[in-house]
Amino acid sequence: MAGSQPSSDRQSSGARGPADGTRSSRREGRGSAGAGAGASLREVGDSAAGARRDGQAARRQDARRHSPLGRNLAICAVIVLAAGVAGWIWSPFGRAEAPNSAVPATTQPAASTLATLEAGDCFATLETPWASDFAPISCDESHTAQLTAIVPVESVLDGEAWPGEDALRERAMIACQSPDAINLDAAASIPDLQVQVRWPADEVEWDAGIRSYYCFATSAEQFDSLQP
Repeated sequence: MAGSQPSSDRQSSGARGPADGTRSSRREGRGSAGAGAGASLREVGDSAAGARRDGQAARRQDARRHSPLGRNLAICAVIVLAAGVAGWIWSPFGRAEAPNSAVPATTQPAASTLATLEAGDCFATLETPWASDFAPISCDESHTAQLTAIVPVESVLDGEAWPGEDALRERAMIACQSPDAINLDAAASIPDLQVQVRWPADEVEWDAGIRSYYCFATSAEQFDSLQP
């Protein structure tokens, strides 16, 4: 009997092993489950915080979109775009420049004053339409400029009184880029073509009877007639 006791003790000792292992496993299981639950709660919290931030950003963007300032900025952008398109339509070959100081008269015998020019006259070169005099040549000769048309101011401005230099300049390209003033198809085929306009520079010229737009076309190379 005394010899069997150690065996019984060994069996009892061996029986406790699995029980301890089971309790340890349960504790580890509860620990893992707790960690998993904690991670899930953090993810849910992060997701909820992200959703709140997205919602706040969307509300701010919607408020800006519907604010009076946002609407006004959008309207201004449309107006600027429309003005740019209109400017290109009326001025594809250049923009009217304000009058500058008249260039001194030349001493060439063939020099002509502005009042003696005729539509269709050609010029070897044209530095500025605001010259004091001009030297027209035959269009059969080498030339890089032409007076395509002389357009009465009254065709684009009403009234007999001096309209003012600003009003004349604003309508210069409308007058000289119309189909009645230049051959638009032929002009479009000349890449560097520019339209330069002379109008009554002041009230003195207006009262003297100069009441027309003088429409000059210029290019670096010779070109055929651009008269309409």
